[in-house]
Amino acid sequence: MSGSYPKERDSVTVMAEIDTTGPARVPIALAAAMTVAAGSVGWLTDRAAIHADWPFPSTGYLVGELVWKAWTFVVLAWILRRRAETLGTRSLGLKSDPAQPRHRYPILLAVLVAAGAIALSTTIGSSATSARSFGPSHHVGLALALAELLVRYPLTVFVEEAFFRGWMQPRLGPNGPVLSALLWGVYHLQQIKTIPSIVVLGLGLGLVRWWTRNVRLTGLVHFASNAAFFVSNYL
Repeated sequence: MSGSYPKERDSVTVMAEIDTTGPARVPIALAAAMTVAAGSVGWLTDRAAIHADWPFPSTGYLVGELVWKAWTFVVLAWILRRRAETLGTRSLGLKSDPAQPRHRYPILLAVLVAAGAIALSTTIGSSATSARSFGPSHHVGLALALAELLVRYPLTVFVEEAFFRGWMQPRLGPNGPVLSALLWGVYHLQQIKTIPSIVVLGLGLGLVRWWTRNVRLTGLVHFASNAAFFVSNYL
């Protein structure tokens, strides 16, 4: 009677058949091309601000930054459409993807790693947390400060986290946290002196995204870092 019944599969075999590799991979060349396409607009708006003698921060510079982030989101939406992916909370990393394996690390550890990355980034080269990296420091009025803190920085955090850690990182394979951090640095072409510190922070945020499987915590850390930088230097 052997062979009359299908062979019972053990749990290891069944689990091996479940796809836990996450979303379809993106070639690093495509990811780099997207980064340059998005980052080049930031470089151009920065050049325009310098030509018009608009310091950072200023109303003119703010407008340029908003254009840059809007264009970055257009690039992300375009690649999602090209790859027949839905523009939604899961593809942007706002919601955890069940296909990604769980990592048993406490949130506290993730926060400590992010805090450590922020602290380390301030000691590397021209830190992105220093106003001196962006020209002479000056105080701004309340209206501009509110626009920066309530409009530009939230938009910046949403777009950059969705682009680099939400969508791109899990599609770059096992080296996603490192590669996305490097590309996030390249994205800030106009801040070339601060790229090393940005990469260090990006690596820390990438690890947090990997552990938590979404960008909600990385977004909070990213915004807190940006807001602290602005308040401490320009208010």
